[in-house]
Amino acid sequence: IYRILKDVDQAVSSKTASDKTYNRKCQVNVVRAERNKAWTPDVLQQLNKIELRDVMKDKNDKFFKLHTLKDAGHWVHVDNLEGLMDIMDDSFYNATKK
Repeated sequence: IYRILKDVDQAVSSKTASDKTYNRKCQVNVVRAERNKAWTPDVLQQLNKIELRDVMKDKNDKFFKLHTLKDAGHWVHVDNLEGLMDIMDDSFYNATKK
């Protein structure tokens, strides 16, 4: 997860129209299962910093979004399928608007 955090952090930090690693038609959506203990405070803090920095860069063109799926453990599709589908539906809808 730390390698992924580093890659996403780099993409958010350097996103510009000329940056080849940043595609304005792409959005990274991370779903965090609320009851999953694998999400350490350190990882969550890093994800929140990345999301905040992304919002501060451009509120209308978010590249990174962290979602918390309520009442879900490791098996998100079993624990809260409806909530997961809502997150995915919103992500797909927003992608088609770009």
